[in-house]
Amino acid sequence: MFLVGDAAHRTAPTGGTGMNTAIHSAHNLAWKLAAVLSGIADASLLDTYEPERRPSGERNLLRSRGQLQGVSGVAADLGVVYASDAIVEEQGIERPAVIEPTTTPVCVGARAPHVWLEANGQRLSTLDLFDHGLTLLTGVDGIAWRQAVRTVGRSLGAPLGVVTIGGAELADLSGSWRTSYGIDTDGAVLVRPDGHIAWRSAGAAADPAATIEEVVSRVLGLGDDDYRSGTFYVGADRRCA
Repeated sequence: MFLVGDAAHRTAPTGGTGMNTAIHSAHNLAWKLAAVLSGIADASLLDTYEPERRPSGERNLLRSRGQLQGVSGVAADLGVVYASDAIVEEQGIERPAVIEPTTTPVCVGARAPHVWLEANGQRLSTLDLFDHGLTLLTGVDGIAWRQAVRTVGRSLGAPLGVVTIGGAELADLSGSWRTSYGIDTDGAVLVRPDGHIAWRSAGAAADPAATIEEVVSRVLGLGDDDYRSGTFYVGADRRCA
C-alpha cells in the first residue's frame, strides 16, 4: 500500500507539501476504514485508497523537487480529481487528474466546492455539511431524491445524510451553489466524508431510489449479496433524512 505522504514528506523543503499530502491521505483512508470496520462497506473499499492517493503523492514529490510543470500549488493540494471504484464517473465526460479549485462546475471525483449558506441566521459553508458520512445534496425540487435517501438508508442499513439547499431553511447566499456543483433544482450530488464528490445527477432520475441504491452500493463496494447494517455515523447536527 502507498505510504501516507511518506516520499513527499522526506523531500519537501519546508514540510508543507508532505504535510498536506499526509493529511489528505489520512482523511481518505480514515472514513474508508470506519465504514469497513463498522460493517457498512465491503473490504474492497480499502483497495480504492492507492489509486486515489498514489498519483497525488507522486505529483507532490515532483513538486517538492521543483519538477512539476503546469499545475499550481493550490491545484496540486486541493484540485485532485479521484478516479477509482469509489467514484461513479459521468459517461462521456473526460476528467483531468487535477483542476483549479475555482473550476465551475466542479468535476465528479474532485473536492466539493465551498459556497456560503445561511441557516437560522447563521452563516456556514457547504464544507460544513460533510465529514461524518455520505451526504446527498439536492435542490429545492429534489423531493424525490430526499424520499429515495430514506428508502435506501433502510434497505442498506446505512445512515445517509440528505441536505436541501436553496430554500428557506438553508439559503444560498451567493446564488451560486447549483452552478458550482453542476446541477439543476431537481438534481443531486453525493459527497463522501472526505469532501470529494462521488456521483452527480444534473437533474431528476426516472427511479431515484434504484439510482441511489446502485450508487451508494458502488461507492461502498457492495454487491447484491453484501448489503449489511452498521453504525457509520452521521452527526446529529446534520440535516439528515
